[in-house]
Amino acid sequence: MGFTDVREIPHGGSACLAPGFTLHSFQFGPTLSDSIVVINDEDTTLLNANDCKSFGLSLQQITKKFRSIDFVFRSHSNANFFPYCIENWEESFSDVRTREDYRDDFIAFVRAVGPRYAIPFASNQCFLHPQTRRFNNTAVRPGSVAAHMQATKLDENDPQCVVMPSGSSWSREKGFQIRHFDFDAEEDYVEALSQRYAGALARQLKREAAAVGDFARFEQYYDAFMRSLGWLLRQMLPTVQFVVEEAKRNRVWRVDFRARRIDELAAADPGSLIIAVPALVMNDCCRKSMFSCWVPSKRLSLNVGRAKISQVFLLFNLLDLFEDEQLPLRRWCSRRSLSVWRRRWREPLDLVRALVVLRLLGRPVKSLYES
Repeated sequence: MGFTDVREIPHGGSACLAPGFTLHSFQFGPTLSDSIVVINDEDTTLLNANDCKSFGLSLQQITKKFRSIDFVFRSHSNANFFPYCIENWEESFSDVRTREDYRDDFIAFVRAVGPRYAIPFASNQCFLHPQTRRFNNTAVRPGSVAAHMQATKLDENDPQCVVMPSGSSWSREKGFQIRHFDFDAEEDYVEALSQRYAGALARQLKREAAAVGDFARFEQYYDAFMRSLGWLLRQMLPTVQFVVEEAKRNRVWRVDFRARRIDELAAADPGSLIIAVPALVMNDCCRKSMFSCWVPSKRLSLNVGRAKISQVFLLFNLLDLFEDEQLPLRRWCSRRSLSVWRRRWREPLDLVRALVVLRLLGRPVKSLYES
């Protein structure tokens, strides 16, 4: 990308960007590792969690090091495929996270950190593609987060939640400079953006209509993926049939993990796990090893069939690990990996606690932030 000074920051490490101005990095995540960044100078400390779901001892490592945090930035809405990309999900899944769950999760995290200001962040995406435009209605709006946090204010020391639409700012001298944005006019705004980017959308749709699925590239990617799994993990995965959508026809590509077979079928078995994806998207994911971005893009449609939803999650998590170069699992025992996990020893304890709290006790995610 043209950068010449590239430095790796270990978990808990830091980099001095300028005299008195430092960036700190804290990693978290059992599969595709995410990270929290803390940036501070002599007067102000900013914590950007984005969508890093740190909690428990891992989060306390940060709050104990930075006793006074001025700003926390964190996501507040769903960025996953589940449940909206699954056909007839309302009939199959009754226990799904609601808008209120995501809102409460944001608030619980913020109160666990205890900053002066909480900024709903990184969830103001706008879907313009015809396949995904309907997902605009599933988002949690930052105004509802701020309103609920104000309505449930604990005391005068409770963090103040401030909605900062794009173009807003804060400075020590002037405080907040908030750009007006009418979230109630969402449909008008989406339509205006659709008109503004009509040319780009038309070009994209034309590219998708002309795309032909590249089975050779697909086979190459999934053969390497299966070889990285080992026998036991392959037995845990369902057979997947990818319906690759071309303009003139749909092609069906099957990945049978247990038999280690990749082939093309004449038609899909309606009882199997079926994942429909446009040919252009499939080609890009295989060519760039970007399946980890494909899932949150929502450019897919799933019919779970006889498979279990837990197997679907396992498949996507293993794809994340593969693209993060953490498979085969023996790589976890390398000297480099062990040195990383020596720094991140808190995470396994946090994950065990999460299993107990969420699975055994059946408590909501916000409970993870309670002491």
